Amino acid sequence: MKQHFFVFDVSLCFGCQGCVAACVNANQIKGDQHWRKVFKLPPHNGANDTIYLSMSCNHCEEPPCVKACPADALRIRDEDGIVVLEIDACLGCRYCQMACPYDVIVWMEDKKTVG
Repeated sequence: MKQHFFVFDVSLCFGCQGCVAACVNANQIKGDQHWRKVFKLPPHNGANDTIYLSMSCNHCEEPPCVKACPADALRIRDEDGIVVLEIDACLGCRYCQMACPYDVIVWMEDKKTVG
């Protein structure tokens, strides 16, 4: 199966969220779903610079989030292996968020669902 990936140069990222907007546009994401998330990592070990890390779903071959969802709101799309969220089916239990090894599932407090 085809593996999808996103490459960026962390040394050039300054946290502008442009990659998030580009993802929404390129994938024609509707509503408030967030497929990409930018983490702000504070300086450590004497470094002076904040590091920004752009992350999204890694579309695992055996995604723990899909297995954790009691409502089957997450599924693997047959044709390309993409993990897809059916937002209307989400119960808001956040089990998928807890199961994600990459911490990229976003909780939308205002909607009481993941996105």
